[in-house]
Amino acid sequence: MAPSVNVIKNNRQIIHNIAIYSIAVIACVFSSIFLFNYSKIRFYEQRLFTLPLTTAQLYRVLPTPIAQTQTSDTTATPTTISPTPTATPSITTNQPVDTIQKNNVNINGDGNVSVTSTDSIKILANKYNIPIQTARYLVKALSNQLQNKYLNIAEVEAQLQELSKKYKELEKQLAKPPEIDTLATQAKAKLDSGDLPEAERLLKLSMEHNLKEAENKSKELAEARVKAAASDTFSLAKLKSLEIKYQEALDYYEKAVELDPQNTLYLNEAGFMYDTLGQYQNAIEYYEQALKIDKKNFGDNHPNIARDLNNLGMAYVSLGQYQKAIYYFEQALAIYKNELGDNYPNVAISLNNLGEAYVSLGQYQKSLYYLEQALTIDKKNFGDNHPNIARDLNNLGMAWGAMGEYKKAIEYFGLSLAIDRKNLGDNHPNVARDLNNLGDAYFALGNYEKVIPLLKQALSIYETQLGSNHPSTKRTEDLLRRAEKKL
Repeated sequence: MAPSVNVIKNNRQIIHNIAIYSIAVIACVFSSIFLFNYSKIRFYEQRLFTLPLTTAQLYRVLPTPIAQTQTSDTTATPTTISPTPTATPSITTNQPVDTIQKNNVNINGDGNVSVTSTDSIKILANKYNIPIQTARYLVKALSNQLQNKYLNIAEVEAQLQELSKKYKELEKQLAKPPEIDTLATQAKAKLDSGDLPEAERLLKLSMEHNLKEAENKSKELAEARVKAAASDTFSLAKLKSLEIKYQEALDYYEKAVELDPQNTLYLNEAGFMYDTLGQYQNAIEYYEQALKIDKKNFGDNHPNIARDLNNLGMAYVSLGQYQKAIYYFEQALAIYKNELGDNYPNVAISLNNLGEAYVSLGQYQKSLYYLEQALTIDKKNFGDNHPNIARDLNNLGMAWGAMGEYKKAIEYFGLSLAIDRKNLGDNHPNVARDLNNLGDAYFALGNYEKVIPLLKQALSIYETQLGSNHPSTKRTEDLLRRAEKKL
């Protein structure tokens, strides 16, 4: 068997550590993916679940309604396998970064954003179209999560982009509250102004009021009140997720499911939160419930079914049950192709997931077959310099490295690094991941003089952004020590 890049060997440990550190390493890009619901078109945001340590990236699909349309491209996807990139960018010299990324966001001892950081916060708030007060609140949440009062602006921007998406999800959830839910309407107004604590207080009052009203109403009116309470509870879960308080978010998701057990949106979100917290069997139970209900409502070939199958596959990947994961991914792929067309972004999601599952099984040619198709589709949809392309290139580098083709792996990792630096700045954990992967590949080639500067850069980023005790930091530190001993 061909020798593997060291990072592949750590894949299982990586996946199990992700729940703790997921926010610190969320990637900059989360593309909008679209699914159908009942007889009208609805849309759902695709979330990228980024594996932070030196590994490949897999995808989960979650239903989040958004208000626009897109038509699928049904042009056949080319099946050419493994084109080698023609050029490797510089991998030891930092690329220039945007002016905003030269600043920092400081959190005072009282937990507030410092005055000197106000301009940076305003720029970010305007960029992501959220209230300045909300941007401050989210930055404080990040600071608390990372236990770091001195945040690099590039890291803040990448994470604030993801949190701003969650904020807008919550806005959409509250945009059309039940007519009987006047407190939820008030909560929406507070959310729009950036007053998240007051929005939370009003949502709690609304939930309690709806549940109390349900006790004394006719069956029909009581059911309406219970559903309204479930909607309030779901909004509270989204708010707690926005605050990076995952256990509290999970408690609310579970309550929402208890109040409205046929709502597959609630079931999928609850499953995802269990998955995020590393409780994979619980996640599977929720995904299976969603799948059963969606099949009853939509039949066997609806994109919602593909979404549920994909999420089940991801949970089984987390458990190391790759054959079972492939079983679900293949079904999801077939549905997406049939319902959305061969070049739809969801098709690339399934192809990437299949590719990474086959890497884990050591079936590298199959892996390359699927990963190259995913890259082709993503380039058609996003262009050559989108962070999704960096993700795909990294996945391909991992596959080539697993085959012992370290020079090809280096080319892919170098291209991934250039795109990530352009989009995320020099200090993002994904940049550290790319540097670490490059160092690992050079280590396998015995080129230790190139390994050391790459790993030192990666280690510096990991220590700053994730802390000295993070598994990524420790793995990079260990590899660096081994390289230094070789010289």
